[in-house]
Amino acid sequence: PYILREIGEMQVYVDAVLQRVGTAYSRAAWPVTVRTGTMQGLATHQAGVIIVPGPVRQVTMLHEVAHHLVGSGQEHGQVFLDAFCFLLEQEMGADIKNRLLYELR
Repeated sequence: PYILREIGEMQVYVDAVLQRVGTAYSRAAWPVTVRTGTMQGLATHQAGVIIVPGPVRQVTMLHEVAHHLVGSGQEHGQVFLDAFCFLLEQEMGADIKNRLLYELR
């Protein structure tokens, strides 16, 4: 896992992730903008905008992209978890996904 430090780097990464998602999630075709801001020091997704407080880990960005893919109202339920796991495996590999899921339990 790596750290995304600059907004431009974050935007390029998010765009590439969404392109790799392809047709697996219809909302992958919807644009996402990455911006800096402060939401209690946390990254967040709101209506096609990912707001980050500063540098973020790759896994954090994938978390926010998963929110984008499933839409609002999904919180952190099974639909969100499925999308997040899909992204983790796609971008970081099955071993990282499985290790993270194990640690979260």
